[in-house]
Amino acid sequence: MRKSHVIGGILILGFLGLGAGAFQSAATRYVSVEEARHSPRTVQVKGRVEKESIRVDPKTLSLRFDLVDDAGDRLPVTYAGAEPGGFRQAPAVVAVGRYEGGVFIAQSLLVKCPSKYEGVAESHPENLPGEPKEAR
Repeated sequence: MRKSHVIGGILILGFLGLGAGAFQSAATRYVSVEEARHSPRTVQVKGRVEKESIRVDPKTLSLRFDLVDDAGDRLPVTYAGAEPGGFRQAPAVVAVGRYEGGVFIAQSLLVKCPSKYEGVAESHPENLPGEPKEAR
């Protein structure tokens, strides 16, 4: 075997190892509120926003709210940024960040929008009043 083939193989394996390590460190997994409290890593927590808990500070552009997961566990969240569009109407929100000092510090918020296809059957042109379907 040639020396250049061995060096090339080692370089390829090295780059594959670096790529796998970078991918693994960049991947954030979904966890429950309880798991988020104990994880030292950045995680994603999905839940519904407790509407009464929403507090916005327009001076610092910070947002505080409680996120409640499917098990009913409550997580206080703080986010240093503007309130995302549709935040108050969203059926679910995903907070990406870390739990520190009794609060989940979100680096980003992902708003889960209600289905944009809800109610399509009622507003479809075939279901509108007017001329009968056979005439179309």
